[in-house]
Amino acid sequence: MRRVAELLGQLRADGAKILVLASPQAVLDAYALQPPGRVALIGLEAPILQAGAACDGGAVAAVVTAGSVRGRAFGQALRRARGASAIHVEEWPLDAAAVAERVPALLAAGVGALALTSPALSGLRSAIDAASGGALPVVEAGDVAAARVQRTLRHASLLSRRKRPGRLVVVSSNPASAAGRISASAAAARTAVTPA
Repeated sequence: MRRVAELLGQLRADGAKILVLASPQAVLDAYALQPPGRVALIGLEAPILQAGAACDGGAVAAVVTAGSVRGRAFGQALRRARGASAIHVEEWPLDAAAVAERVPALLAAGVGALALTSPALSGLRSAIDAASGGALPVVEAGDVAAARVQRTLRHASLLSRRKRPGRLVVVSSNPASAAGRISASAAAARTAVTPA
């Protein structure tokens, strides 16, 4: 929690306009420690509302990577979530074999959609589709956060039509890997409008 507070303070002091937290636990810590204030704070939270909409308000499984959240805090946050008739918490290792085992059990339990909370889980999409036969809608927190960033930038008039893009600062335990993934995603989703 202290590390999250220090990082947010440093980024705000450096003039950040939007902070995007890619860790579900860091999001919970940030909301508990500091109000968002003048700088927009967007986190990769469990996209329960969107996953619930994908299965008409049915049961949703919130999937986290094994060991990435403190169970009690995550469970409390999910109890406040709306949009699903029931929420199942799933901790998965980054292993396709585990997906092949868990997805049929979730379908049998009546789960109608998956809410992936971590960018690392994106690598399991093909295994999820194979295990469910493509019948299980999957909503990724990263996609939801990207849409929120775009809406926030537009709403706060933080976009410009200059040729020079804004600055992107990545703070990660593996910065080279994170920066590469973010750059690839940004290139795929680039529009004529760039952050100021």
